[in-house]
Parts: sequence; structure tokens; C-alpha cells
Amino acid sequence: MEFPSVLTVVTTELLIAGGRWLIGATMAALRAEVKGVC
Repeated sequence: MEFPSVLTVVTTELLIAGGRWLIGATMAALRAEVKGVC
């Protein structure tokens, strides 16, 4: 049965994509704050 491994891969990919999105949003917010301060 390949389903468990497929689900694991899909879940991992989603977590990685979510993590990248969160990092990108955080960096954008920090840059906006830096620009506002400077």
C-alpha cells in the first residue's frame, strides 16, 4: 500500500509550503516596519 507514504509526502509538502509562506510574510512585515522606522 503506497497511500501512507503518499499522504506523508503531501503533508510534508504542504507544511513546507506553509512554512515558506509564513517566513515570506514575516520578512515582508519586518521590511515594512524597517522602512517605516527609517
